Amino acid sequence: MSDNTQARKIAFIGSECYPFVKTGGLGDVMYALPRALTPLGCEVRVFLPNYACIPPKYKDQMLYRGNFMMDLCSDGRQFYVGIMELVMDGVIYDFIDNREFFDWGNPYTGLWEDIPKYCYFSKAVLAVMNGFPTSSTATTGRQAWYRCTCAPALTTRLLAAPRAS
Repeated sequence: MSDNTQARKIAFIGSECYPFVKTGGLGDVMYALPRALTPLGCEVRVFLPNYACIPPKYKDQMLYRGNFMMDLCSDGRQFYVGIMELVMDGVIYDFIDNREFFDWGNPYTGLWEDIPKYCYFSKAVLAVMNGFPTSSTATTGRQAWYRCTCAPALTTRLLAAPRAS
């Protein structure tokens, strides 16, 4: 890319990514595709849950980037959203942290447990993408550069998503 062209900024959102946690093909794709895009001049960010089963050698490298409280539904209950960051091979990995949802061990436990876990994760990522600065290189204010394929969630929840102040 030329100096006057701004880097394309891409966000990946997934439940698994090698080498942190992998149960199948999704983990391979979430690892390989972001790494293939960084040499092309793209700024790539991968959002993952901060599972308890992530090996300590990676957890020890994570940097705390902040937290906020977020509702999950209309019952008024607030949930902690922590953001941990790890940069590896030119890719920025943002881990959404919440022990209540992610300290269970395996990423997939059962339908009734997984539904609220991944609803929380999806909403937390949207809130982060909607304005929570996750790194020292992040621009101040809204990070409108993120684009994702969460169209139904964006159209129904983004305007009401919590915004970091």
